[in-house]
Amino acid sequence: MAKLVMIAMLILVGLFMSGCTSAKNVKKPCCIQCVEAFSQSPVGVGPSAAMCGGFTSTVSIGEECDAYFQTSPMTVQQCQKLTNSPKDI
Repeated sequence: MAKLVMIAMLILVGLFMSGCTSAKNVKKPCCIQCVEAFSQSPVGVGPSAAMCGGFTSTVSIGEECDAYFQTSPMTVQQCQKLTNSPKDI
C-alpha cells in the first residue's frame, strides 16, 4: 500500500512539473503575439495599462495564448520587456 501511495505521489509531482515547463514554454511566444497584436490595436491606453488578451486588434492571438493570459495576466509592457530580453524568464 505504501508503494502505491509513493507511486501516485511521484506521478502527481511529474504532472505538476510538466505543467510548469509547459507554461514557461508558451510565455515568450505568447508575449510575442501580444506585442504584435498591440502594435496593430487602436486601444487608447499605453502598454503599461493594456492587458494581453484584453484588447481588440486586427491581429489576434492564438487560443493557447488567450488561455495562458487568462490564467497568467500580463501587461503589454511586461511582454515587451520579456521579448526584448536575451534571457528567458
